[in-house]
Amino acid sequence: MNQEVKVVIKIKNKNECVETVAKRTYWSMVNQYMKKIREGFEDSTLEEKIDVLKVFLEKTDLGKLRSQIDEFLDMGKHVSLILTKNDNKVKSKIVLEEG
Repeated sequence: MNQEVKVVIKIKNKNECVETVAKRTYWSMVNQYMKKIREGFEDSTLEEKIDVLKVFLEKTDLGKLRSQIDEFLDMGKHVSLILTKNDNKVKSKIVLEEG
């Protein structure tokens, strides 16, 4: 059985598109990973998180998800998108916080 991998993406206002924030998070993690590799370390957890974001960006209907998130942002909520991967399946869940 594979261990669950989790990535959290926080979206605080409508100026932050879910795709843009996910890509920014992806590239930040890739840069961290490459820095660790250059230093002689391998981080399999970070590698798994990068894979979660890659699959999310490739397979998700981001337009539909953005519409859902924008509705919550219009109500003054902050949104966290929880991405999980278990048994090679990536799932997303929207979690709301007061703005």
